[in-house]
Amino acid sequence: MSKPSLYRDFGSDDGFGQQIEALIAFTIQDRHPFGIPSGCLHVAMRADKEDLGAITRNKVDLPRSETLLNYERWIERAQSRGEFKADTSSEVAALFCDAQNDGAIRMQSEGVANEIIRQTIKLAFSSVV
Repeated sequence: MSKPSLYRDFGSDDGFGQQIEALIAFTIQDRHPFGIPSGCLHVAMRADKEDLGAITRNKVDLPRSETLLNYERWIERAQSRGEFKADTSSEVAALFCDAQNDGAIRMQSEGVANEIIRQTIKLAFSSVV
């Protein structure tokens, strides 16, 4: 699944649970057949961004800001449909989603089995739906 199709899914009328499944599928997809290593360069760069120059740090921060905004909008739509806890701010929930995704990608690069990652993400999201 490409990133544009994932973002389209966030804007779809599918239920939040189906969208979580799409997010999980995107996160744990097997990249090896495409010659792409497990993990995510952007996540790795964010983790070590203090070692980067100022211009590169700003470039690393921009996609994250856009992602957090997309998460916030996605969560607000889910809240309006009663599919996400209404008493959680969308800003906090967006950071939660981002942390879950980063953790899953990190686990994948560490060699954790995809099914374990799937179960871990589902456990995390069960606390907010």
